[in-house]
Amino acid sequence: MADFKRVRDLIPCSPNQGYNLIVVDPPWENGCVRQKEVYPTLPNKNFLYLPVQQLARPTGALLVLWITNREKLRAFVEKKLLPSWGVEDSTVFYWLKVKPDGSLIGDLDLFHHRPYECFLLGYINGNANAKQGSNFKLLERSQVIMSVPGAHSRKPPLEQLLSEYIPGPKPSRCIELFARELFPRWTSWGNEPLHFQDTMYFSEK
Repeated sequence: MADFKRVRDLIPCSPNQGYNLIVVDPPWENGCVRQKEVYPTLPNKNFLYLPVQQLARPTGALLVLWITNREKLRAFVEKKLLPSWGVEDSTVFYWLKVKPDGSLIGDLDLFHHRPYECFLLGYINGNANAKQGSNFKLLERSQVIMSVPGAHSRKPPLEQLLSEYIPGPKPSRCIELFARELFPRWTSWGNEPLHFQDTMYFSEK
């Protein structure tokens, strides 16, 4: 648990201790979040200084970046942010939110409150030598995942879903930046990584 000023403390002492899977769910500037005071946000330019490339294994890592549906943000991410992190071959996936009966939580063509979120995936240190004879499947095209959403800003777990795309030895070393909950074997970093560990989010069996 730490603020943005301490993020470089995460850089491994040895390259072999780098991560195979890096998930980033930034607190993007967002009018809705600001009005509801759900959590503090950061200016987009701050994310340029995240040491994402230094966190990745030198033999390759898969990056997952959650973004909002704003076109201006998407342009910033693709033109500035991903290149500054050394991310290549990016692909967009969609998380479609459904009700327990499988129907959409809203119309697809709504401008606000769209029933889906996007996340971009790409490779760090995914050079040609690492891809030859690799033990992982390369991302080829966009995909859609579907699930019932939880509390505001809570995302579905991705490790098992993306396991075939993660380079490097198994089990993978995984980290989430700006995390709000814990997962087994993961490093969860942020200013509230225990947020969804509150008892209110669990039910007794």
